[in-house]
Amino acid sequence: MTTALAPTLSEILGTGGTALFSETDAYAGFVAQPIKGLWGENLGTGDDSGNLRLDNFRVRSDYFNNWRLRVDLYYVDPSNHTLTSTTPTNFRMIEVNVELMRSNGSAFPLANRKRLITYIPPPTN
Repeated sequence: MTTALAPTLSEILGTGGTALFSETDAYAGFVAQPIKGLWGENLGTGDDSGNLRLDNFRVRSDYFNNWRLRVDLYYVDPSNHTLTSTTPTNFRMIEVNVELMRSNGSAFPLANRKRLITYIPPPTN
């Protein structure tokens, strides 16, 4: 079980956006503004394979400039998933927030999704 929720060095230094993120812990503390696609391209411009869409199918490159994606990932108590755990457990909460950043620096929430995920250790012989 991973004890530190953080991306590896190769995930941080990768040039392919989040395409190289191999586990959910890589998203701990992840922030993107403007929002990017899987390959690091501006959202709405890529074709989901690392290439750009044809011009007629792209949104303006600045369309999502004021949008921010923010990910919070943390361990939760095994008995009560509403409580954050200060020590590693087999249960993690992942929260994804999409926010509109206003000119005064405040964030206006547009969408939020929260999911509990669990780690199931492999069987021992």
